[in-house]
Amino acid sequence: MAGEQLRRIRALGATAIALIPYAGTATPPETTIRFRMSESDERVVRSIEQADEAGLHVMLKPQIWGRIFTGDLRFDRAEDFEVWFSRYRRWILHHARLAELHGVELFSIGNELNGMTVHEQHWRRLIRDVRRIYSGPLTFAANWNEEFERITFWDELDYLGVNFYFPLAERGERPRPDSRRLRELTARLETMHRRYGKPVLFTEVGYPPLATAASEPWKETKAAFDEQLQAECYQAVFEAFSEKPWFAGMYWWKWPSHGQGSAFSPSHNPIDKPALDVLRAWYGKR
Repeated sequence: MAGEQLRRIRALGATAIALIPYAGTATPPETTIRFRMSESDERVVRSIEQADEAGLHVMLKPQIWGRIFTGDLRFDRAEDFEVWFSRYRRWILHHARLAELHGVELFSIGNELNGMTVHEQHWRRLIRDVRRIYSGPLTFAANWNEEFERITFWDELDYLGVNFYFPLAERGERPRPDSRRLRELTARLETMHRRYGKPVLFTEVGYPPLATAASEPWKETKAAFDEQLQAECYQAVFEAFSEKPWFAGMYWWKWPSHGQGSAFSPSHNPIDKPALDVLRAWYGKR
């Protein structure tokens, strides 16, 4: 089933996908990380192989899943953080080996860990350890709200990765690529590019088909259904960023491996919605 969806994605004109194996973590002060969840190594490797067969590049993007937003994970006691991070390091290095063995084109060392990325030296050591194992380019998928511009170890990575859920407009407004808000966002991202000399990559970007899509794109709420606004958000992002010389690309959240979608589903996925036509049109220009 996943192989069929990968071929479907490639037929749109897409050139790359993100594969996301998860590990679970308890809420601090517990330091446990549960490594074996639904995405086994065998399933990850099979998906990498299927993506390659479909002509798609892969970003392997291991993510922590917790009972709270992972950006809020933090430890008051230094010794608890050390235990947690040693387990996290082992998990990341394991996936870096998988990425190297199976020819993955891009590897992300983390995703939205605002309370953890303040420990700069731990991440610099982790990056050096990953590079001993994995020979491809590296990124980190930073949270849009504070973490992206606060991280100080970007100089050791190859892409400035951001999960792009910045509001595009106020609630009730329609997003426009030439709006003041989009111009300000573009300027902020370009400033980061100039500071570090690295291309900017949207490690996630997406919008639900809801009236809140432009103002709170990270939420799947009970707001009024508005599939046209979802499509307008897609269009605005493509127009605002796709031609910027410092922009490396975007990974859309999300396309489920089962491929199930509905024109009336509030999910972020674009299947059977006008947003899919926007993807097809822009990818068709390549």
